[in-house]
Amino acid sequence: MSQMLPENFRRNVRAAREHLGLTQLELAERLDVSAAYICQVESGRYVPGIRLVEKMAGALRVAGHELLMPPRLFLSARNSETSATRRPAASRKNSLVAT
Repeated sequence: MSQMLPENFRRNVRAAREHLGLTQLELAERLDVSAAYICQVESGRYVPGIRLVEKMAGALRVAGHELLMPPRLFLSARNSETSATRRPAASRKNSLVAT
């Protein structure tokens, strides 16, 4: 069962980020980490410590324990919320465009 926690976590971080319409770069900026770090978390190569998990949960507008739920329960809970917090994909910053 404990081996499932990192898998649940990585999937739920990505699902929550996408639910909010955030890019990896935008989430990274909210957490003061690199986009590469977020990529490593979402790919399962790295599981952050509890302090960063809590900070990440806050940035993703979920409770820390929700990030450890089985993905189907997490997605069900997210889908039952209103979509008021979602941003249309067109409004997201293009992280590849230099300013």
